[in-house]
Amino acid sequence: EFRRVLFRSIGSEKITLGEIADLISISGHKIHSPKGVGCLCVSNKSVLSNIIFGGQQESGLRPGTENTPYIISLAKSIDNVSINLKQIREKIDSISLTFGGALYKLCCERGVEMYCNTSNPATVSKICSIRFDGIDAETLTVMLGDSGVCVSSGSACSSHCSEPSHVLKAIGLTDEQSRSTIRISFSDYNTIHEAEEAANIIVNCICALKDIKKEAG
Repeated sequence: EFRRVLFRSIGSEKITLGEIADLISISGHKIHSPKGVGCLCVSNKSVLSNIIFGGQQESGLRPGTENTPYIISLAKSIDNVSINLKQIREKIDSISLTFGGALYKLCCERGVEMYCNTSNPATVSKICSIRFDGIDAETLTVMLGDSGVCVSSGSACSSHCSEPSHVLKAIGLTDEQSRSTIRISFSDYNTIHEAEEAANIIVNCICALKDIKKEAG
């Protein structure tokens, strides 16, 4: 039931509908439901108006046959996050700290300069935004993907945009620094071993790109 219930923001934070926000959107894939399902939680339905017209599904607000299996999947995912929030947070925190420690150690050992784009990375351990100045994030992302490590150089909704991230620019990064930034998301489905292995692969790829850059003059 979505009436003033206590939500966990994508398995990370507690949010009460109506107190902190009037509208809350949830993307199912962020909490392990299939891609393409989500929900909108509204404190006052009178603020909504149709953008699609036709049938009377969703009280006439959103016509179209509902995808029942996906809706059930989303409900189960929300239940899981609500019941197991503490354990999920603890596991993600552990994986994130392991990754950060391993990455920092390897960077120091191999002379790689790394910068964290958040003033306090521990506050949102599920997502890590880091940059390696002088390294093209798009190239690094492709190289890491070929090595089995999935990261992004920006949000999925702006993946085809050539402009630097407006969010990174808003926190004071230059265009060049923004283009050297990668974003890494952690899940409670990840393992400590994966975190350590990912840190090693990232540093290896950066060193390889630096060597290529040197050879090219």
